[in-house]
Amino acid sequence: PGSVPRSAVPCEAQRQSQTSHSMCGQCQTFKPPQSHHCRICNRCVSRMDHHCPWMNNCVGAANLKHFMLFLIYTWFCSAYS
Repeated sequence: PGSVPRSAVPCEAQRQSQTSHSMCGQCQTFKPPQSHHCRICNRCVSRMDHHCPWMNNCVGAANLKHFMLFLIYTWFCSAYS
């Protein structure tokens, strides 16, 4: 969830700007702004927060809401018991 596809290319506005496009040193692919490479998953993740060992997945743009709900439900279950 939230991983950058290996076939990603910069959008037209980024291509026309004078700034250089960043490339991931591990994947050797285009790296969008605010994305980071996860060494555990071995892929770039958009808006990566961290790699969660309990979910065995990276917490990024696509699943941040699900991770927060997981934490809230875990806290409620702990408080109830």
